[in-house]
Amino acid sequence: MPNFSVTTTTVKRFTWIQILSLSVFAAASLAAEVSGRVAIAKGLHGKAKPTAVLYIIARPTGAVGGPPLAVKRFPQPFGNEVRFTFSPSDTMFPEMKFEGKITLTARVAQAGSATPVMAGDLEVSKSVETEVGKGTPVRLVIDKIH
Repeated sequence: MPNFSVTTTTVKRFTWIQILSLSVFAAASLAAEVSGRVAIAKGLHGKAKPTAVLYIIARPTGAVGGPPLAVKRFPQPFGNEVRFTFSPSDTMFPEMKFEGKITLTARVAQAGSATPVMAGDLEVSKSVETEVGKGTPVRLVIDKIH
């Protein structure tokens, strides 16, 4: 019968390996994030109906049509400013890569439905392009009414 023994050194090595692995994983996860704020322009404060939903949409830069890369959904009450973070776990489909340059936009859908865009919906007039993992917070301003 083999002699298996666990020494304090073995336990310490295993623990340090685990800690190092978790640290590397955590750093990689943070590096693959995009975060920021969405603000509603002062002239549009109070324009969102009780049924409204704020959508923050991420698409690969240059993508035309098809599903977005990721979407955040905030039902009322969301106030005049919302903080958000996108990470690889937010992608619409597992095979979509959360990397490279992405374009962010935001819209307040008065009826709560993501599509179609309807009269009275509030939206950003200028989307923001950023790079995943860049670390600079993004700021979107909802400043137009459809």
